[in-house]
Amino acid sequence: MAFDKSQLPTCNAVHSALLTRDKAVRADFAAADSKLQTQHDNNSRRIDALYALGEGQAWSMETVTETHNPVYPPTGAHLAGVDKLGGKSVVWNQLVTYKIATATKNGITFTNNSDGSYTVTGTATANASLNIALIASTYVSGHVMLYHSNVAYADDAVFFCPNGYGAVATSEYGNKSKLFNYASNGCLVVKEGVTVNTTIWPVIVDLTVMFGSGNEPTSTGDQRIAWIEAYAAAHPEYNAG
Repeated sequence: MAFDKSQLPTCNAVHSALLTRDKAVRADFAAADSKLQTQHDNNSRRIDALYALGEGQAWSMETVTETHNPVYPPTGAHLAGVDKLGGKSVVWNQLVTYKIATATKNGITFTNNSDGSYTVTGTATANASLNIALIASTYVSGHVMLYHSNVAYADDAVFFCPNGYGAVATSEYGNKSKLFNYASNGCLVVKEGVTVNTTIWPVIVDLTVMFGSGNEPTSTGDQRIAWIEAYAAAHPEYNAG
């Protein structure tokens, strides 16, 4: 019987079949690789969470951008529950807008650096203050507010506190944070006779908005306060929450 070459597939047909098979194999490999990468990412996240818990860190922040205005909520109420909580129950906020212009008061110049900080220089001929966060009119009764800056309270330092340095007791000197639960404006204050040359980064966080009523820290010794302070240092920009 003679060999009929017409019964053999053409080179093009073979080539086409091989390409189709190659694409299918590549797709299977890509799907498998994606699945392995997802498992790796999930395992890495769990390991990071366990490590953070071991280091005493109870919270972690992630950026959520699904909404029109991005917010920066923690990943959940506790790192141990990071896989179950979607980060919607606790919301980051920072209420100092940094819109107050540079001004000189009683020998003290408060310079707005337009980056979330103020440089405060001079010698105070009298108590000198500048309201930089006008939030008293929008304060919600009962809310717990955290005032924090990088400068510790001291007689010879710039104060960041509500309505004036008189709100800070001498027993609180050395602290950089204070909790308040009444309507007030955030002020930078230098006491009479004090000479300063300091750059200060002030923030105000509504802890009730962040954690929910009844779940707020009740003292600056709460481990969540240290975590908030660290996060605020990296995110000083205004955020209504």
